Amino acid sequence: MLLLFTLVLFTFDFTISMPLLPEGNFVSANLTGISNIAKPGCQTKCGNLTVKYPFGIGEGCYLDDGFELTCNSTHYDPPELFIGSSSITIHNISDSEMRIFNTIAYACYDEAGVPDISDGCIQLKESYRTFSQKNKFTVIGCDDFVLMNGKLNEIDFVSGCLGLCSIESVVPNGNCSGIGCCQASIPKGLRYIISSFKTFGNHTSVMSLNPCSFAFLAEEGSFDFGGVNDLKDRKFNTRTNPIVPIVVDWVVGGEGSCSQATACKGNSSCNDVDTGGYRCSCKEGYEGNPYLDQGCQDINECEDKTNFPCYGFCTNTPGSYNCTCLHGYEGTDGKSADGCRHVAKDSKFSEVVISLGIYTFT
Repeated sequence: MLLLFTLVLFTFDFTISMPLLPEGNFVSANLTGISNIAKPGCQTKCGNLTVKYPFGIGEGCYLDDGFELTCNSTHYDPPELFIGSSSITIHNISDSEMRIFNTIAYACYDEAGVPDISDGCIQLKESYRTFSQKNKFTVIGCDDFVLMNGKLNEIDFVSGCLGLCSIESVVPNGNCSGIGCCQASIPKGLRYIISSFKTFGNHTSVMSLNPCSFAFLAEEGSFDFGGVNDLKDRKFNTRTNPIVPIVVDWVVGGEGSCSQATACKGNSSCNDVDTGGYRCSCKEGYEGNPYLDQGCQDINECEDKTNFPCYGFCTNTPGSYNCTCLHGYEGTDGKSADGCRHVAKDSKFSEVVISLGIYTFT
């Protein structure tokens, strides 16, 4: 007798779909900071400030004498940084600017109108530094015209600012409108400024409101006029000196240009500055200090997925990186989230009929 069993497997279609490829073969790590801040063995910190070459502290640590800085830890705690052997204190230094603490000129009068005047003079002796146009010449006073004298490309320069007011009720807070406070722009390329005070009546008619007038450079936006409180304050200069900086542009090469540049090292670019001199910067894909002998170093973009995304296989190249799709994915731009997509494959199972025959013999 024959017994026959039939097993039927029914077919159905399905497509395998995969999500977008997550970010690929990156190592989760932050870029290690390039250590070439200064020449070997040279001091890199003064108090809270970092000193980067071409600036330097100590013999042999700066590009030339114009970049020499002094860290005074004897008389200051924390230590303070000064330009060379001068009394100009540095607030901070960036790749193109430095901010220095202020020097505020003043003219204070007694009841008889006799003045005590300090005509402030700020001089940047080295040819590589000029006052930035980010500064405003600022005058505080009610009976004053202050001249700003300087030199621009060896030509004498004179400008000024007028401060007038007579009663407290008309003096605004926060706004240098000419009523008690005046601000004027400065030209590009100034290297020194002397403030000269002129008065209309030796403050005798405004003594109760404004016994002193003041003149200074100030980074735009760093000074808020305090209205009547500032006008009445004989100590305005000592209160304002440490909180209102002056911005100074710096360059290398003095009066030279990129055609004579020797300071820019490997993998860096030279950029001329219209007031004379030039600055060096690392080329795209490189980082470090362009003024040191070792030059700028290649950035390994494959170790920084935050700034250099890759949704495939990352390969570092000099100054850049490549990102290709992983096996099983296709696309032309592995650097974008939807640049690589999974190659879908359709799978079908056919109907299979399996017959099992069981024979019995009797």
